[in-house]
Amino acid sequence: MTQPAAGQWGTAAPYYNDYRWQRLPAENLSLGRVFRIKEKVTFSFRAEFFNVFNRVFLNAPTSSNSSQTQVYSGKSTVSGFGYINTLITPIQAAGGATPTTRNGQLVARIQF
Repeated sequence: MTQPAAGQWGTAAPYYNDYRWQRLPAENLSLGRVFRIKEKVTFSFRAEFFNVFNRVFLNAPTSSNSSQTQVYSGKSTVSGFGYINTLITPIQAAGGATPTTRNGQLVARIQF
C-alpha cells in the first residue's frame, strides 16, 4: 500500500467498516424559571446539566500515518495506524479539561 501523490485520488475504499468511528452525541439539559418579585425586580434560577445521560465517550482511532503497521500485545493493539489510546479521554485529546462524566451547575440571578 502506498500513499497517493499530493492532489491525486487514491485507490482505497471510501469506507472501512473496521476503521471509521461512531458519532458522539452531546446531550445537555437546561431548566430555568424567572420569578417576578416586584415591578422591576426579578429573580431567575437555572440548572444546567452536561452529558445528562452519563454516556461513555471512547477515543477515535489514530489516523495520522496509514503506513504505520499495528503492534499487538495479545489480542489488543498497542500502537500503529488505527490504535485507540485509552489512557486519555477524548476531551483531553482535543485540548480541553472538561470531564466527560455527568456534571451540572446551578445559576441564580437577581436583576433590578
